[in-house]
Amino acid sequence: MTPTWVGPTIAISLVIIAASFLVMGGVVLAIGLSLRTQSAKARAQLAAFTADTRAVTKRVKDELEGFADLSTEVRDKLRGAIDTVDGRLKDLDALVEVMQEEAEESRRKQREMLDSMFTFVGLFSLDGTLIDANRAAIEAFGLKRKDMIGRKIWDTYYWSHSPEVQASVRDAIARAANGEVVRGDHVVRVAEGEYLTVDVIHGPLRDREGRVVQVIGSAVDITERVKAEQASQQVRDQLEQAQRIANIGSWEWDFRTNVLSWSDHCFRLVGLEPAAQAPTIEAFLSFVYPDDRAR
Repeated sequence: MTPTWVGPTIAISLVIIAASFLVMGGVVLAIGLSLRTQSAKARAQLAAFTADTRAVTKRVKDELEGFADLSTEVRDKLRGAIDTVDGRLKDLDALVEVMQEEAEESRRKQREMLDSMFTFVGLFSLDGTLIDANRAAIEAFGLKRKDMIGRKIWDTYYWSHSPEVQASVRDAIARAANGEVVRGDHVVRVAEGEYLTVDVIHGPLRDREGRVVQVIGSAVDITERVKAEQASQQVRDQLEQAQRIANIGSWEWDFRTNVLSWSDHCFRLVGLEPAAQAPTIEAFLSFVYPDDRAR
């Protein structure tokens, strides 16, 4: 004979199943709207949901076995409901698998894109440990990932040649960990006796709540640009030296902007300190003999 509490137990089981359908419907809808952006955490939660729902259906099946005198109609309906849930769970498992495959494909493409860039891109923990980096920037100079990953960035081959350089990158990462975007030029070692000047940016990487959880860094080789700037400065210095020796000055007037520039010795010829004032045509004429101004 069926116990008096059979009705409530079966009713509760049916309610659980119904609730599972409702929750499942919401989950599937959410997945459908954002299938390609699901995080690993979301996929794990979805897998946990399917496991929990399977536990519910198993409990209902176990209860059914204990009630031999249930009517065939009730038993068939309950089994049909359970089979439906099982079928939906299989569909959900397949969907999770698709999500995982798409996530892996997305990560693979991102990795390929990063690895194809010569620009250094690195991900750091808040204490400066290099978590990951693109391959090209590491291997281009004969280094291996094991030489870089898992180490404090200032202790790696690139940065360890100078205490001053180490201190500068340590300070930049600490400031980025506090929410700043830090940019600066640094000299890094790429081989014995060979150095590059790189333009480095460190910035905070935040979670959804806005908390800084990691630091991301990028570096671009600007060695040739720096060399060109140094060569240009050298030419200017040599020109200035030649003007001092010859006791002459030079000036340039941009007609489009009406901007006038003087060499340092041009200032000195009229008794002014270099860049003591912005040079103008009027200022220049004030130093010209009055009878010669009309010329």
